[in-house]
Amino acid sequence: MSPTELTGFTGAAMAIAFSLTGVSLLFAFVRLVLGPTLADRVVALDLVTMIIVVLLTLFGMAVDDGAYLDAAIALGLVAFLATVAFARFIERMPRGDIPATSDPLVDPAIVKRAEGPQ
Repeated sequence: MSPTELTGFTGAAMAIAFSLTGVSLLFAFVRLVLGPTLADRVVALDLVTMIIVVLLTLFGMAVDDGAYLDAAIALGLVAFLATVAFARFIERMPRGDIPATSDPLVDPAIVKRAEGPQ
């Protein structure tokens, strides 16, 4: 099935799925940029990679090519390992070394809690 053959219910469902996935990718990028903490950014990066996995899967379904599904599985596995590595890095980081953000939208109590006792 080629992308031009997606008509009717299937075409509408794919269009809606691509649209909603694109919007969720936009929101995930906003969270990735705004933070406010390093842990929030790591979770947002994991979310971005999982949304890309979904996009690869949808595109593979749209063009009827299984290679995109293989790429989605590989990306999902690598993203999981990267998230575990980032989590271990954050866990072993001394509390005073967690960088605070200069974002004016950040709640000062969150930044103070991230910095730890002084």
